[in-house]
Amino acid sequence: MLGKTGAVSSLESLKNKNVNMLKDNYLLSYVKDNSMANPHEYSKVKDLTKDDNLIVVDKEVYDYYKNNVFKEYFILYSDNMTNEYRFMVKSNNESFYKLFDFVINTNSYLNYRNEAYKSFDNSILSGVSFEELYLIILAVILIPIIIGVIVVLFLKNKHRIRILRKDERKKYTDM
Repeated sequence: MLGKTGAVSSLESLKNKNVNMLKDNYLLSYVKDNSMANPHEYSKVKDLTKDDNLIVVDKEVYDYYKNNVFKEYFILYSDNMTNEYRFMVKSNNESFYKLFDFVINTNSYLNYRNEAYKSFDNSILSGVSFEELYLIILAVILIPIIIGVIVVLFLKNKHRIRILRKDERKKYTDM
């Protein structure tokens, strides 16, 4: 349930309140059967925001439109429906029914979403094993340290003051 302000604690708290919902949706019949709300039916998602009524939509619909259509709305109440969605196919189209039945029974949007997350994770780390990643991090840390030590040793040896003995000093001076 979406709204700009307010609070909703349950479906029963919608008694005599106007709510905007999508037409020809199972959620609409669920709200009509289980609450005393006054649903206003709309055929387009963009039409749901025409007034300041509460909006009742599926979580997937909200997630899809939350950044554009529902950007001014907040989730006031969330619940799980106990009933499953149902699909209807005309009886004269048996081949489509068989195909549709197969797709619905074997596939779920959760499977596609999980595959997308897996492929995204794989694309980030594609072809990079843990050992290669460890070596890269080690190289990034150790190469500057090694270069710094070499520079310090080189400069230290270059500026070393040599202490000469008395007889060595006489070699270099003209008397």
